[in-house]
Amino acid sequence: MIEKLIFDAKEVEADSRKSEIQAQQSYESLVGDTNGSVKALQREVMSKTQAKAQADKEKSETEGDLADTNKELEGLAKYEGELHGDCDFLTKNFGVRQEARGQEIEALQQAKQILSGAMQS
Repeated sequence: MIEKLIFDAKEVEADSRKSEIQAQQSYESLVGDTNGSVKALQREVMSKTQAKAQADKEKSETEGDLADTNKELEGLAKYEGELHGDCDFLTKNFGVRQEARGQEIEALQQAKQILSGAMQS
């Protein structure tokens, strides 16, 4: 009976060692998988952080370009208003200016006739 107990104790001990070895292997496998996952996730975080930084940089540049473009558009709108005012002035006074030029041409022709007559005499 003692021999049977010793034999059973040895079997239990062997099973315990086998279970412990399997548990240790499972633990090592789990730790290895976890470490691999952590490294992969760290690389992914780093990659996404770099992508975000690049996107933020591009956003800032684009916002700056937009502000510059808006300033340029405001300047062009002001210039358009000034130019439109000048053109309106010319258009409104075209008839008056044309009549004045006609009178000036007529006066020059009369002066020319007078001078031509004075030279012939």
